[in-house]
Amino acid sequence: KNYEVDFEPFDEKLSKLNPPRKLKQHQKDAVKWFMSILNHRAIIADDMGVGKTIEGLVSALVATPSDEDKIIVICPASVKLTWKKEAMTFIDESKIQVIEGQSDVFEQDKKLYIINFDIVSSYYELALEPVYEEVEIKDADGTVIEKISRPVMVKNPNTKQMIQKTKKSRDRHAITEALKKSPLFTTNFKFVIIDEAHLLSNKTSNRTKTISDWLKKAKPEF
Repeated sequence: KNYEVDFEPFDEKLSKLNPPRKLKQHQKDAVKWFMSILNHRAIIADDMGVGKTIEGLVSALVATPSDEDKIIVICPASVKLTWKKEAMTFIDESKIQVIEGQSDVFEQDKKLYIINFDIVSSYYELALEPVYEEVEIKDADGTVIEKISRPVMVKNPNTKQMIQKTKKSRDRHAITEALKKSPLFTTNFKFVIIDEAHLLSNKTSNRTKTISDWLKKAKPEF
């Protein structure tokens, strides 16, 4: 279906920049297309330099008209300030929070939050449980005399030390407790932008597991 968007407020703010700017037709078309699709899930695959950041921000602001509706941008650390600079065209700086490190706290009075991939896992706790394997104890004749369960050990790729292998827990209580400790979940974001989403192509990486689990649990509208 067609979705009508009033772009005048956005063009007015863009016109105050030096040099003055305004939304291009392809950007307007992208925003209207995004707002019209049923599941509100999309990949912006335009060429570099044609305004994907603005398209994403305007789409997010159209979809979240209330100041209470929160937006989060997940991106590489190198472009966090670029996102902030572009966002300040439309959003007062006092309503933007750039998460810089693991000690930062999500301030609940903000409209837009910007965080890099590398620290997302510090703000979302996966409910995990240890992995065990069954081992047979045999006598000298090869007869099984006992079966024991022992933890599976793997090498930590960062520290090179052996650690116990874990897997995602299905225990509801464990999941609930983990979510209570996860600011990424409790902040209740309505709109999620993932910049350079190809960085999530490795399904076994910690960042992919964390963000995928969060999106499934939080179920943001956009």
